[in-house]
Formats: sequence, C-alpha cells, structure tokens
Amino acid sequence: MISAASGGGCWTWKRTISLLLLIVFIPQATGCFRQHQQNVSPDEFAEGDFSDPDEDRIVGATLTDGEELAFEIWPPARVERDSLLGRVESGLQFSAPISEVERLWVQTSEFQPGRTLLALVGVGAGVFVAVLGLVAATKESCPFIYSWDGSRWVFDAEPYGGATSKGLERADFTELEHLVAVDGEYRLMVTNEVNETQHTNLFELWAVRHEPGTRVVADEFGGLYTVRDPLPLSSAVDASGKDLLPWLQATDRRIWEHEPVRTAAGDLRQEITLTFPKPEGATEARLIANVATGAWGSHMIREFYEMRGTGLDAFHEEIDASAEAREALFR
Repeated sequence: MISAASGGGCWTWKRTISLLLLIVFIPQATGCFRQHQQNVSPDEFAEGDFSDPDEDRIVGATLTDGEELAFEIWPPARVERDSLLGRVESGLQFSAPISEVERLWVQTSEFQPGRTLLALVGVGAGVFVAVLGLVAATKESCPFIYSWDGSRWVFDAEPYGGATSKGLERADFTELEHLVAVDGEYRLMVTNEVNETQHTNLFELWAVRHEPGTRVVADEFGGLYTVRDPLPLSSAVDASGKDLLPWLQATDRRIWEHEPVRTAAGDLRQEITLTFPKPEGATEARLIANVATGAWGSHMIREFYEMRGTGLDAFHEEIDASAEAREALFR
C-alpha cells in the first residue's frame, strides 16, 4: 500500500502488525521503460495524443451497458470511422459504434529519458508505502508512483491529489499491487510528469504480517484493518432509483460516473444508497470502497484556482491559517 501525506507528521503503529522499512532514495539521470494504463472517454481518446500504435494500445473497453472487454495485443484494437474494432481474448472479432463505448482502457509503454527518483527498499512481509507530500497543481494534482514488477516499471499510485497548499497537506494510503521483490529489494520510482510543483516530505514502506486468507486495508488516517470474507453488495441505487449494482459490486473496469446535471431538487450533489446483508447479531460494520476522482477533478482544481486570479496567494494564506476556511471548501 502507498500512503501519501504532507507536513512532516508521523504515524505510530502497533508492533504486532507493522514492519517499518528504511527507504534510500537514489536520484538518477538515466531513462527508464515504463508502462501506464489509463481509462479515457471516447472523446478524450479522440482529442488526446494516442497516435503511436507502438506506444499506445487499447487493451480494453467498458460499454455503456456495463459489459467489459479485453482485447488481444495483436492485431491492436483501434477506433476507425466512429467504431471500435478489435479482437477480444476469445479470438473473436469485435465491432461496436463508438457511441456504445463508455471508457477505453489505454496502455502506454515508452522509454522515458530524464530524471527519475528511485527507492530501493529491503524485503518484508507485505507491502504498504506511506508518503508525506504537498503539491501545488496547475494541471493535475499528484506525483506518479511506479512499482518494479520484475521486468518493467508499472504505474501503481497517484498520492495526495488536491493538496495544493500547506493547509491542505495530508497523508494518503494506497496498496501497491504490482510491487515484487527482486534480489532482496523492492524498487519504486516517483516521477513528476505534469505541469506542477510537488513537495514530498516523507516516504515509508510498510510491511504488514497477516493471516492467510485475510486482506489488509487502511482508512484515511492510516489505521490498518484485516478483513476476511467481506459481504458483497446486495443493492445500489441512485437518487432516481437507477440500479447501479452492475457498476459497483466489484473492483473491475466498470466505473460509475454520474452526469453533472441537477437533480429534481436542483442539487448537483449525487447520492447512492448501498444495501448489504446484515449477519445475525451484528452491531457494527466497516465499509470497504474503491473510489477515486476522475479526470474532471484535476481539471476543476485548475479552473477553481484560475478564477482566483491575482487573489490566489491571499486565498492560500487564508486556507493555511484558518481551519474554518479549510472546512468551507468541503461543504
């Protein structure tokens, strides 16, 4: 798991569940081969820079009805004449109008020259990373974390998005799904690939011992919990009663993003009602969710700050000094 935060704070962990590993940062001027998978809408794909078929491959798609597709690497899937074409993993040829496609999953593989920051870490029992950081964003709002999977760098995390001033600095915690040990070490790479200034105060890698058959998850404050056999979601509906269960019942390529339109009551905030089975005698529960801000989030942060104009510095000073001003941002 990776955790990101800023401000020079620290965490205290129960000795029975944590192994704190020392990280040694090694700045390098050499390049690296990296792999990054992202999901984009058909419009974003058409407007973006995905023109090199050797570097950018459509590896999957999510249709508007919730169906998931995984494409074979060769021949590469493509968008042609307002249609998505490709060979699915069963070997069959697939074709659909682009209007029936909600998200495209694009894998970018490239050799990137220039500066990187590598972290070499001793091997432990299981993998979490703690990062303390602060970012002043003008385009997006996070550094990119890559894990070495034994053969290549794989994109694994984007910590502390939206922490654009000292008053908003925080810790983030993200599981590193692709990190494996090589020659007794874990290898991480941190990059700044967008037009922003980043200030990272601390990296920590946590190794957590837990029983087989259990999963370790972290809350927003860095508290660790072990989970065994979590109960599946039994229903999910939005304010209009639309069934969202196919989109929210599993961690997969089905991503629910509501349209930015007002509800019947005139509210832009959307609500989802989730229902789970209740075991007999249960008196409390913990909710495990896999959620993230879409691409619109970083775009709106930029627009929000541009609206401040010459008053941006004064706004940051107020946010840094006043807890009430910070709380007002989230109302």
